[in-house]
Amino acid sequence: DKLFEVLKKYGQEHIIKHIDSLSKSEKDIFLKNLSSMNLELVFNLHDHFSKIKDLPVKKHREIKPHPIIDIEKLRARKNEILPAGEECIRKGETAVMIVAGGQGSRLGYPYPKGMYPISPVKGKSLFHIFAEKVCALSLKYKVSIPLLIMTNPETNQMIKDFFRENKFFGLDEKNVFFFNQEVLPSLTPDRKLIIKDRTTIFANPDGHGGSLKAVWKSGLIDRLESHGIKRIFYCHIDNPLVNVNDPVFLGWHIKEDAEFSLKVTKKRNAEEKVGHFVMADGGPSIIEYIEFPDELRNKRDEKGNLVFWAGSIGIHFIETSFIRKLNKDGFALPYHRQVKKTKLNDKEIEVWKFETFVFDALPFADRVCCVETLREEEFAPLKNKEGEDSPEEVKKAMINFYRKELTEAGIKVSPDVKIEISPLCDLEALAHKLKGEEIKEDRYIE
Repeated sequence: DKLFEVLKKYGQEHIIKHIDSLSKSEKDIFLKNLSSMNLELVFNLHDHFSKIKDLPVKKHREIKPHPIIDIEKLRARKNEILPAGEECIRKGETAVMIVAGGQGSRLGYPYPKGMYPISPVKGKSLFHIFAEKVCALSLKYKVSIPLLIMTNPETNQMIKDFFRENKFFGLDEKNVFFFNQEVLPSLTPDRKLIIKDRTTIFANPDGHGGSLKAVWKSGLIDRLESHGIKRIFYCHIDNPLVNVNDPVFLGWHIKEDAEFSLKVTKKRNAEEKVGHFVMADGGPSIIEYIEFPDELRNKRDEKGNLVFWAGSIGIHFIETSFIRKLNKDGFALPYHRQVKKTKLNDKEIEVWKFETFVFDALPFADRVCCVETLREEEFAPLKNKEGEDSPEEVKKAMINFYRKELTEAGIKVSPDVKIEISPLCDLEALAHKLKGEEIKEDRYIE
């Protein structure tokens, strides 16, 4: 009855009519799906954005570069900073959260993106790679590091089954937590819900910012804090080069007493489609590339380098107390409207989607820390079927990274050899074992 009241209030008679046409079992499924969504929120968001005729690019009062701990400083002070990060991990004060709700549709892959086989020799999935990284850290620091995986209602069961079928890739099942991000109905420009099929409506996950809402609503923050967890390492599933729970990055986060920390890398060029980390309106901010002023995007210093070079790559440390602060009085992050095209009965229609971005948390943080990382060491996102950020490019980046690791460990590798190193590999022991040898064939190294 309450649901029908909301539908009538917002002029959704076509939905009521559709429900009346359903069988008892179909009606139960449809009502269950619909009642799990925050209808009032999306109708109010639609009303808000409808008042803005042409959604303007946000104007910032002042935009200037934000202080960043550059790679040279990071390396020069590594020995000073590392112990604090390692001690934090050793004491069991960190958890790892991976945002993994997305489908692999842009890759032409009909399953959740985390299941995509990407490693260059073994064909390990993204989930496998990340799970082994957490496993390796847990073994190294003799601690059980919780792994939190954000899914959405459509992918949740499939991802859970994938982990079970693969025996959690060596992790303790009790230490892996799956939680769903919120799914919001998509609307037509004239504020109508869209019927997808007999039992569902068109809907979309609420963006990666929704992770900070969902991890709170799921009760995981309370649970983690009760076990002594103070901070969460955050990253996206599509980047297999991520240095998970990087203790040097963690050390800087602790040293700066930051609530929210991020890594950035130098943009490939002025036009690269990444968010710009800057000072805007007196505080830290990430401005999306579509909103960044052209004159600043192309601005260069006297040496010809980009002034605004810092591209955000979705790698963070976030205090659990900060996540609590963002949620305790209602979720603080703003929603953004995305206008998309979708097919309905073989006809293309325009839909409005509403989502949040994790970097919109920056202005709410009392202290922010930002460190630079190198693209070749930590940023190879898997996004497209072909071309830039394609599986072919990501595998090349992984091979180059592994080759560099082996070279630095004193191990020779012949040109054009495919190399893959397990996150569980002890490189120091391997270097001793292979002293004087050269790897001449494709090889998986454990």
